[in-house]
Amino acid sequence: MRVLLVAVPIGMLLLGCAQVPKPSTYPLTYQQKMQAAHHWDLLAKEVAQKVVSEQGNLGTSGVYVPPGKGVFGAAYSSLVMTELANSGVTLAASPQGAAVLGVEVQLIQYRAKWPDRANRRNPGFWTAVGTIVRCADYMTFNMVIPAGVAMDLMEGTTTTLSKHEVVVTTSLQKDGQYLMRLSSIYYVNDADRGQYAPSVPGIPKTLEVVAQ
Repeated sequence: MRVLLVAVPIGMLLLGCAQVPKPSTYPLTYQQKMQAAHHWDLLAKEVAQKVVSEQGNLGTSGVYVPPGKGVFGAAYSSLVMTELANSGVTLAASPQGAAVLGVEVQLIQYRAKWPDRANRRNPGFWTAVGTIVRCADYMTFNMVIPAGVAMDLMEGTTTTLSKHEVVVTTSLQKDGQYLMRLSSIYYVNDADRGQYAPSVPGIPKTLEVVAQ
């Protein structure tokens, strides 16, 4: 009996020491999904605004934008050049003496599946469902059309969880120094992942994240 009284506390102590941190998710946040060339243009506008803010450090040689690789890279570089020109920034035809605006695109693929990687519903979803069910008895036929409109509006604000993300880093360099860096992260549709990969064979730019 004495041995048992001594062994139980020791065993509990050992179990307590062996505990590992329990996994917890991040608070609910939102991340945009790129699904159209217009979204690429919005990023180009943001980059152009950042470059304009550094215009005092550019000198008279202007900004050189190298041609991008892949579907996204080529289109994005062209959109950035257009936005810079519209903002009054001088565009250089060569990198000699100019500030160079470089773009790096990294495609990330997640191999984890549900439930390891799942999209949480918005807070209050089940409360809203319960409220709708409870109020169903009081709804008249005249409420059917407004309810349909409300569902259409809500559906238009949701999207699916993709297995692919893209990290777009745009940096402005001059005389060996970084004048500006901007990194943006977006979801992209799985079927569109090839648009964000470089067209140069043998140079993979996809980072795979595997669930253990």
